[in-house]
Amino acid sequence: PGGLSISGHAPSATHSVPVSGLGTINPSTTRVSPASGTQGGTVNLTGTLTSNGAPLAAGGTVTLSLPNGWTGRSFTDRKGNFGWFGASLAGLAPGVYPGGIKATYASDGAYTDSSANADLTVTAPEPVIAVAPASGTYVGQAHLAATITHHGNPSSGPTLSFAVDGGTREADTTGGQGT
Repeated sequence: PGGLSISGHAPSATHSVPVSGLGTINPSTTRVSPASGTQGGTVNLTGTLTSNGAPLAAGGTVTLSLPNGWTGRSFTDRKGNFGWFGASLAGLAPGVYPGGIKATYASDGAYTDSSANADLTVTAPEPVIAVAPASGTYVGQAHLAATITHHGNPSSGPTLSFAVDGGTREADTTGGQGT
């Protein structure tokens, strides 16, 4: 709000007229793309910021956030694109988080606030099988060993099967140490 005073120069006339209102502000539209990444890893987040279908000037600030509390600030390029590469998925269980990615543009005075959400998918990491070096004698026996870990932790319970040159297979169930 502001004021405008209009004064006349007649000997007995002074008039004040208050004027208030808002200036013209352009609408903004934020869009963010769905993304996925592996549990405990990272994810790349991308989106666009436009006004009336045209990109905002370079340098618009967009705040990105995930359900685990991670936040980051990105700036738009001259085409209205923004992104963050390597947002942490730490603490998120595998699954789909509807609307789990949030992008927010805070008004800079020339454009309105806007925000958008997109789905975040967190996938389970693949188990890792590490086979220990083996040795033995021809037509003799060899000790074969492997360890299964899942997200860095030993996996107890899976059955490992071994075959040497397509020959006899041996199987054993992993114990508490994943071996």
